[in-house]
Amino acid sequence: MVPAEEKKDKEKSISAKEEEIIIDYDQLDVARIMEQIKRKIASQPRPQPSEKTREERVVIPPPPRSPWELERTYGWRARVKKILLRLMKPVSLLIKLLIFPVYHELRETVLKLHHANMRIDYLSAVLETELAKLSQALNRRIDGVEERFPPIDEEINRLREYTKLLHNLSHNLVVEMSKLKIELDTLKIHHRLLEKDVRHLEQRERWLEKEIVP
Repeated sequence: MVPAEEKKDKEKSISAKEEEIIIDYDQLDVARIMEQIKRKIASQPRPQPSEKTREERVVIPPPPRSPWELERTYGWRARVKKILLRLMKPVSLLIKLLIFPVYHELRETVLKLHHANMRIDYLSAVLETELAKLSQALNRRIDGVEERFPPIDEEINRLREYTKLLHNLSHNLVVEMSKLKIELDTLKIHHRLLEKDVRHLEQRERWLEKEIVP
């Protein structure tokens, strides 16, 4: 009986040793640690899912509220994540030191982007102010031009009517001058006829004088 009990105790100690995760911080072997994690997870008994658990698995989880919200991990992935976080604790300071230049550069980039955004906002405000001033000036000029339009329009209408009158007057003058020219030509013809009649009468008068006076 004693050897059998010793054998069982030995097997339990071996299985316990197998379940323990051995980490050598001087020489980290990630592949070996992952293999130990997988063996430990495989050695643990899997609980049988109940009806409630099966129904919960069937239900589709709602989408995350934001793109930065990650889905929660369940099962062996969550355990692996916890173990990896524990493993990273001793070297977290080293990781922080290694990523400090990147963090510093990222911080400078964020500050520069913030300054650029503030500059863009300032320039946008200045541009909007200048555009508002320009719009007001243009509106004032447009209002002034629109106020000057009615007198100018009236003057243009008056000049148009005056031009029409001048055109009608010139047309009437041309017509009257044409009539006068025709009358002048007619008078010239009458004058020539009268001259002929006068000459004829003079000749007759001379002839009569010769006949009467011996």
